[in-house]
Amino acid sequence: MVETDSRQAGDVAGFESVRAEFDRGFTVWRHGIAAQFERYGYAPARADALAVLFMSALEGALIIARAAPIFKAPSVVCPARGPRRTRRSSCRT
Repeated sequence: MVETDSRQAGDVAGFESVRAEFDRGFTVWRHGIAAQFERYGYAPARADALAVLFMSALEGALIIARAAPIFKAPSVVCPARGPRRTRRSSCRT
């Protein structure tokens, strides 16, 4: 049996409350992004999956930007995503 003192127990409880707040925040973001995909005509399940994918890509881009700031987002992302689809796109392909 592992013994814990009250400080360790408090740390775990604090971590759980922070985790729960992050979960609520990400849920709000995911639902908002999914709603936008639904307005574009995607079915709800597909819209939710695309929202998770979008958030994952965004989080990954933030990590890359912090870890390797030499990369400029458009120079890395634009060639990977293919030709420009709209006039408002920042990609110049």
